[in-house]
Amino acid sequence: MSKLDLSSPLGGKDLERREKNAQVERTNLLNMLKLSIKALIESYMELRKQITDGHRELEQFFIILEDILRHRIKTKRNILGAKREFLGALEAVEKVHPDLTSNLTSAKTMPGIRTTLGKCRAWLRLSLMGKCIADDFKALVDNKELLIDWYEMDSMMFTEDAIVIAGLLQSLNALDYNLTSDGSEFDIEGPAIDFSMFLKDGNYLAHPKTSDPHTSPTHSASPNTNEFSVLLDQKAYLEELNKKLTQELSQANLIMEQQGLNLKSEKSEKSSMEQKLDDTAKELFELKSVVESSSLVHRKELEVITSDLDIERETYQHSRSTLNELYQAVQKQLESELKLRQEVEKELSSQRHLRSESEVATRLLEKNIQEKQDSIISMREQLSETKISLVQMQNKIEEQTEIAGDQSQRIESLETTCGGLSKDNQILRNEIQKNKEQLQISQHSNTQLTTALNESEQRFQNTERDLKMEKQWRTTLQSELEQVNATNVVLAKDSEQLAVLKTEHETLQHRVGDLQEACAEQEIALVEMGQSLSNAHQNLSNIKQSNTRTWVQDGATNECQKCQKAFTIKRRRHHCRNCGGIYCATCSDNNFSIAASSKPVRICDS
Repeated sequence: MSKLDLSSPLGGKDLERREKNAQVERTNLLNMLKLSIKALIESYMELRKQITDGHRELEQFFIILEDILRHRIKTKRNILGAKREFLGALEAVEKVHPDLTSNLTSAKTMPGIRTTLGKCRAWLRLSLMGKCIADDFKALVDNKELLIDWYEMDSMMFTEDAIVIAGLLQSLNALDYNLTSDGSEFDIEGPAIDFSMFLKDGNYLAHPKTSDPHTSPTHSASPNTNEFSVLLDQKAYLEELNKKLTQELSQANLIMEQQGLNLKSEKSEKSSMEQKLDDTAKELFELKSVVESSSLVHRKELEVITSDLDIERETYQHSRSTLNELYQAVQKQLESELKLRQEVEKELSSQRHLRSESEVATRLLEKNIQEKQDSIISMREQLSETKISLVQMQNKIEEQTEIAGDQSQRIESLETTCGGLSKDNQILRNEIQKNKEQLQISQHSNTQLTTALNESEQRFQNTERDLKMEKQWRTTLQSELEQVNATNVVLAKDSEQLAVLKTEHETLQHRVGDLQEACAEQEIALVEMGQSLSNAHQNLSNIKQSNTRTWVQDGATNECQKCQKAFTIKRRRHHCRNCGGIYCATCSDNNFSIAASSKPVRICDS
């Protein structure tokens, strides 16, 4: 059956189904426990001897009790991947209920056990042998607030059925057990519940149906064979009793030897305890003197601390007043500097606007200069072309003069042609004059362009000067801002120093409180030491009383010291752990805790 987490958002039908399933599980487990306890008691009454390992009813009882203790346990896995067992719940309850410590520690330290499941099974067997399983289970039920981290709210441990189970387990204290402490088999996962042994006629599948009861094998056997089987059973029973009696005798001898050794060790412990008591008395006297001296020193330190605190308060108040004045002055400076900063920002914005305008003007001037430079280049090209044409004309004139010198003889014939040539020369001279006028005009335009360039360079230099002035103004403003930031840092440091002074004042106050608490704790420790000394004296007196008892030997008497009935195989000897006498089981059927042992032991009726 799958277990669900109650914290998950389930619907109404799922919750009802879960509650019904949990209720069915609880009723089934309770009924199975009742049947197993009944079967265990009936088998004990039939055998009339101690229950040992391998007992079928006992194994089924342990399986059912493990299922009850593991019912609806939270399925949280650890690092190794194993499921959680109820050992953690026992450890949590052990802190509140110290009677669980003896069985738990012995189960944890048992050799051969490695898993938590094996430790849980060992604890169940030890508590059953010690006849304290009902008390331990009741301790778990009474401390339900400690089981919330281990069990779900609908488990068996949080219902009234757990109280019924504690009452049922109380009936098992009347039985005697002799279980071995071999933990090698505890780690192995056990078998499931055998339901066949709890049916009315056993497992009906194993018995074939018979129509006539007289034909069954039980009725067909002769009375002689029945008597013989009874005698064999009695013989086997007597042999087992003899073996157990010899084992018990050997164990009793070992116990006697151990008790003799224990008496010697108790005497040595008694002497050591007396020495320890003397040492503790001396230590108490020394502690009192140390506490008195430490209290005087603490008082002096408190006085010095109070005087130091008064002086520090005065200095703190004086420094606080001066710091307040400084803070007000710094605030005024900050306000004035903020105003100046706003004015400077306004000037910076206006200068940025002027700078953008100057950049636009310089760009326009550069465009004009480029256009004029292009026109000058074109004029220079034209001048070079005119120069080339003039050189060509001069060359032609020279050639013509040479031709005229050579052909001086033909001058007369060519006079008519000379008149035409003179006219051409005049035309050429006119063209040369026109070219000279154009050169003068181009030179005048060049001079104008150079003057314009000079003026633009002067404007550019003026703008550079203005930019340099703006940069210097910016640097001065940045230096002033840095000074303001430095003053702010100084103020922040002063405020941090004030916070440090406050924290030191608070630590001094805490130190005074801690010293007072330490004085109170030392006084409480002295009181507790006195109580421990008184308890030690009481334990010594109890040990002395327990040592005065006389342990009667087994062969000293053959009858009970109270009812005076003779001891037989059925009526066995039992020692009283209080007086040391020998009694029968009916006259010593009491279990109480005495000063000599931490566990409840057998005590006589007297």
